[in-house]
Amino acid sequence: MCLVCYLSTDCEIEDIPFDENNRKFNIARTNERFSCFTQKFTYYCGSRTQCGCGFGYVEITEELLKQTEQELLKGSVSSETGMQWWNHNYPPPETLDEFQEMAKEIRDSHTDNNELFRCIEATVNTGYFCELMICWNGNENNPIQEKRNIDISLEKILIDFRTIHTLGTNDILFYTIHSSQKNTP
Repeated sequence: MCLVCYLSTDCEIEDIPFDENNRKFNIARTNERFSCFTQKFTYYCGSRTQCGCGFGYVEITEELLKQTEQELLKGSVSSETGMQWWNHNYPPPETLDEFQEMAKEIRDSHTDNNELFRCIEATVNTGYFCELMICWNGNENNPIQEKRNIDISLEKILIDFRTIHTLGTNDILFYTIHSSQKNTP
């Protein structure tokens, strides 16, 4: 079962088709209508995996990745660096090969997340607001479990993909993203 991510707005967004040979963030308008959305257009947003499963790992920073790599090149990860990994609920990599595989996945997720956020910010900055729904595939019309409001003029968009990956099978997270500086609701 896959995570799915839908974005709704009154603004048309240019599709970025999924390309099997160049896997990256993708977005496509859909005719699906979900009861939680109030906006005119609905878009399916995918990561490099085509679905929403590739979004995530936001809490592992580039600085921690660089520090871990340097330590592994010297032989092993220090206990302090290892604790930083454990603080994010991840076991630290033990070998350089393991690290390289994990780092690629984390960096790809960062890129996908950033592309999703850029798409949302561009839409909001043109005077529209967005509604974002994230859930497990097949549960799109279930009741919303958690609703969050983000004003991008006051705070950075932060979608907790780690929590989303641990959603109950019927849970839906719903975000309304707007800007009080752009006269969006």
